[in-house]
Amino acid sequence: MVAPSLRCNSHFESLKYDGRDHILSNILAELSEWADNLPYWEQAALEKILSGSEFTDEDYDKLLQYLLEDEGLEQSSGTRPLLRFLQSAPLGDGSPRNMIKLNKIYNFININKLVTNQTLSFGPALSAIFGANGAGKSGYVRAIAGAASTLGDKEVFLDVTMPRPSDQKQSLDFEISDGQSNRTIHYEIGQACPELSTFYVFDATSAYFRLGKQYKLEFSPASLSNLKKLADVTDRVRERLQEKIKKSSGSEKYKYLMEKETDASKLFDKIESENDLSALHKLATLSDDEQRRLEELDSLIPKLKSENMSDRVKELTQNILDLTELSQHLKNIEDNLSNQILEKICGLIQKHIRLEAEAQSLSVDQFKSNNFSQIGTEVWHDFIKAAKKLSVAEKIDADLYPHEGDYCLLCNQPLSSDAVDLLKRLWKFLKSDIKAESDNIQIQLNEKRDALMRIKIVPIDNSSVSYRILKKFDDEILNQIITFIQYCDQRRQTVLSLIDHNKIEFVPPLKESETKSLNNIIDVLDIELKELKKKDPTDEITNLESEKNELQYRKLLGINLRKIEETMEKRIWAKKAEKVGGNTRHITAKYNEIFDRTVTRKYAETFEIMLRELKCQLKVKIDTQGRKAETLKKIILETDQSINPERFAPEKILSDGEKRAVALADFLTEVTIDESSCGIILDDPVTSLDFQWKEIIAIRLVEEAKKRQVIIFTHDLHFLYLLKKSADEQYVDVVAHWIKRGDEDDRPGYVYLDNSPAMEESYKKPEKAREYYVKAKEAAPKEQEDLLRQGFGALRTSYEAFIIYDLFNKVVMRFDERISFGRLAEIVWNKEIVKTINNKCELLSRYIEGHLHSDAYSSKKPAPNDLLREIEDFEKIKNELKKLKKTSK
Repeated sequence: MVAPSLRCNSHFESLKYDGRDHILSNILAELSEWADNLPYWEQAALEKILSGSEFTDEDYDKLLQYLLEDEGLEQSSGTRPLLRFLQSAPLGDGSPRNMIKLNKIYNFININKLVTNQTLSFGPALSAIFGANGAGKSGYVRAIAGAASTLGDKEVFLDVTMPRPSDQKQSLDFEISDGQSNRTIHYEIGQACPELSTFYVFDATSAYFRLGKQYKLEFSPASLSNLKKLADVTDRVRERLQEKIKKSSGSEKYKYLMEKETDASKLFDKIESENDLSALHKLATLSDDEQRRLEELDSLIPKLKSENMSDRVKELTQNILDLTELSQHLKNIEDNLSNQILEKICGLIQKHIRLEAEAQSLSVDQFKSNNFSQIGTEVWHDFIKAAKKLSVAEKIDADLYPHEGDYCLLCNQPLSSDAVDLLKRLWKFLKSDIKAESDNIQIQLNEKRDALMRIKIVPIDNSSVSYRILKKFDDEILNQIITFIQYCDQRRQTVLSLIDHNKIEFVPPLKESETKSLNNIIDVLDIELKELKKKDPTDEITNLESEKNELQYRKLLGINLRKIEETMEKRIWAKKAEKVGGNTRHITAKYNEIFDRTVTRKYAETFEIMLRELKCQLKVKIDTQGRKAETLKKIILETDQSINPERFAPEKILSDGEKRAVALADFLTEVTIDESSCGIILDDPVTSLDFQWKEIIAIRLVEEAKKRQVIIFTHDLHFLYLLKKSADEQYVDVVAHWIKRGDEDDRPGYVYLDNSPAMEESYKKPEKAREYYVKAKEAAPKEQEDLLRQGFGALRTSYEAFIIYDLFNKVVMRFDERISFGRLAEIVWNKEIVKTINNKCELLSRYIEGHLHSDAYSSKKPAPNDLLREIEDFEKIKNELKKLKKTSK
């Protein structure tokens, strides 16, 4: 992954160093002395950079021309201009930058799934925005991050659950203040926004990148940034040089030469790589004998090809394969329908018939009766089997039935002793050994039957290749094979019938398959094939064609000799050009030398201080590396020198909480170094952190709000209270809002200004709700809806404060370390008041939905008077409880 860049407009002038102008002038003087040793084309590039002018294609071409002239690769284009180096370099006016404040964001179009027509405002110092997971906080953060500076997510998606809008433009509006006036910025996602570039965003993704990932530090003196530009410009010139080298290198194959590989083509490739023009001339010149040989080959090769017998060789090879396959097929049929197999099958059938007869004669006679005629038949067998199954189903243990006194399974009458005896003999008959042996024989016969069915008997007719081959050789053998296959198919059907009907009949012995005759034909064809191969001129033709290709390739070289020479001359130039131009190492070295003195050391020192302030007792440090007038930095663990730091990267060793704390320390270090930073936006900064770290970070962020605008989005209610508590202790103004999903449409992003769980104490009285009522009375319909929604939301928060402070008398406060049980005695509990509070909160929940109206609850939208009535009802309830408390005392 490419190392991400921190986009920052920070200037060295904003850092707290003494003697700013002195430092700048010293850097400029140092650069002037250093540039005096640069080649002319780099000096000209630096001259252009210091003038502040934009570079054009013509400027880059001119610099490339200077470079090639100095290296002797092109002729001089004339007198060069005299360079003044840094005489015209601007030092800057040194005026301090105005601190920008972000007042509000609104007018969202196609931003994630966020509901439209919402306005999120921010205080000048600390803003805390609370919302549950999925409420839409990150959607707002992502929209800001697209315009601000961040290592995190800048991509803002459309609502993926809805059809793509016809107008896919994504945008929002920012209102900013410079301390003198307010200004609105219409921002389209994906575009640059210089006004917000001094705002830094911290989220989960940026935290990930800060652990073990390299990214650019761009805090530098304004004059030192010229080295970064010089590296970029000179690289652009080198890119143009490479393009010119590529065009001259002639990497494409010569289309007018043969594409077949030959010894001559291999030799040409070697000559070309070595740029040996004399060897090229020698290879491209044919002698008179070689020319005559080429003409001779032109007539000899076609003559040999006319005698080519390769087609007949292919035909014979295929015929042998087809007849061999037929022979194997006949052998398979013969083996599977042999007399021996038939004898085994007939033996099994005969044994099966005998066993069945024995079972009949030895067992069935005992059941003979003049009263019934079907004893011993298949129907009778099925009947007693069914009776046995029913007895098993009726009794848990089959041996319990029958006993004298049991009931008949058919007539439901008590069984006599004779009937019990008869049933027991019938059960014994079913378990006889003769029957089991007979069943085993039947299983073997079924297996034989399956084997017969698997025999593949393919008839041979005039549609098959083998038929046409044999037709040419011997009709009699062909007819005998056809007859044999038909006979085998009939033989199989006969045997299957014997198995199916359990009977013995005479089956004639198996006829001969004519496999021997067929193999004789195959032998004859094989002999013919071998003879043909001896006479085949294919190898001779191949050798002659190879000789012709060699001569033909050399002839084409001679025809196109001048074109090839021109290409090789360009390649000779390209090889020389590949060695010129240099690189940016000397620029990077100078940049790093100055940058280390002015920024890097301070960054490392500040990071260590920040770790101590956040109580991060971890062995981590900042590692920096220069590259092309840039400084890449990453956080690493302090390990033993023998240990590879890449193997023990922070993201692998530290816990989730430690990772988040270290990443936050790094983020705050950057903000501290860049004192021109106007504000920071943090998305759930204390995820995975414990109680102690949350409190430390809350205090630190409130301190940060004294220097610049701080905006915090969080779902952590405890952290929200810690922020409020720390802000109160440090006398920092805090603005708190609430972001929620809609109660009816479940869409994220509904904003409730000046309303959050941390602000209950401010809502003891319904003053906020009254403010919204006053504004709503005079507002236009569209704005009135939003103001009323905010008013109803504020009133519901007043009810929450009423429950905590009045109804429960502050016995249990959110996130207080103890319960004030001493206040329990002063609680006055009235069921009617509780019931009224519950009903009022439910009503207000309906009113604060996005459109303030649902057909299920009312027939018209709430009006300002509805809000006023609810405010007055709240005050009545509050006064009623107050009276009850006095009466109780």
